[in-house]
Amino acid sequence: MPQTKVALLSDYGDLDTLSIDTVDLPPPGPGQVRVRVAGAAVNPVDIKTRKGLLRDWFNLAFPAQLGNDLAGVVEAVGEGVAKLQIGDRVAGLVDPAQGGAYAERANVYEAALVKVPDNLDLIDAAAAPTGALTGTQLIERAIRPKPGDRILVTGASGSTGRAAVFAALDAGAIVFAGVRASGVTAVADLPVASVVVLEDQSSLETMGLLDAIADTIGGETTEGLFMYVKPEGKVVSIAVPGPNPPIGSTQSYSPYVVTFDGERLERFFTDLDRLGRVMPVARRLPLEDVREAHRLMEVGGLNGKIVLVPEAH
Repeated sequence: MPQTKVALLSDYGDLDTLSIDTVDLPPPGPGQVRVRVAGAAVNPVDIKTRKGLLRDWFNLAFPAQLGNDLAGVVEAVGEGVAKLQIGDRVAGLVDPAQGGAYAERANVYEAALVKVPDNLDLIDAAAAPTGALTGTQLIERAIRPKPGDRILVTGASGSTGRAAVFAALDAGAIVFAGVRASGVTAVADLPVASVVVLEDQSSLETMGLLDAIADTIGGETTEGLFMYVKPEGKVVSIAVPGPNPPIGSTQSYSPYVVTFDGERLERFFTDLDRLGRVMPVARRLPLEDVREAHRLMEVGGLNGKIVLVPEAH
């Protein structure tokens, strides 16, 4: 039974609840593969989970191992694995309740992984799964724009927002990238109609009336944006907690929760490779720096993902 270095959460709380330990990793079970982790992304949900803010949705058994997104190389396969084999480059999602991604190695269900094109860096690929699926589903399943619809994507400098921009552009929408002033340069490469600064009313007014908002940030900022949407328009948010629609607003509002879609994730990776698209990585940090990774995520303003890089890579 191989040993693997992991980042463990001892309880809900501050940064000091995170530590590095070495544990025995059992062989992959039926339908699982063992992945030698090249990178594990740190997501905002990890911070909220660590702090106990999501206990109404799910509880962890401690010590817990955080992390949903990973990429790496298959080094062992369990019974019943049909599509993956040793040596495959893969990326996907893991369930922290069953052992998260913050590790040198992890057992992951084959059904939650897709192959990564050879031209894509595996550490960069680790930054994509949650953001790619959430952003594309926010557009393609929740908003469903028609060609020519005017769509504002809030938080466009983040991975989810960037994926939503790609999906909206592919649908033929006229896309506005909404960012804070510190994020303007981070979206300079996106071929959008314009970049709008969410704190600047004069910037927002240049958009004209919108058909929809694809929201990734929530809170008072998004609540103040309903006025820029047509009375019959849509506001859909993946933020937790989401915005509260202003009193008297007539726009339809709904939250959205992502589900795994391997076929769509694989197509997203193919498009990154084929179209030269980028999902930015702001920082690559050793697994041992998990506390620093969480601290930086809480400070914000990164304009890209933090990816933990185990020594095993």
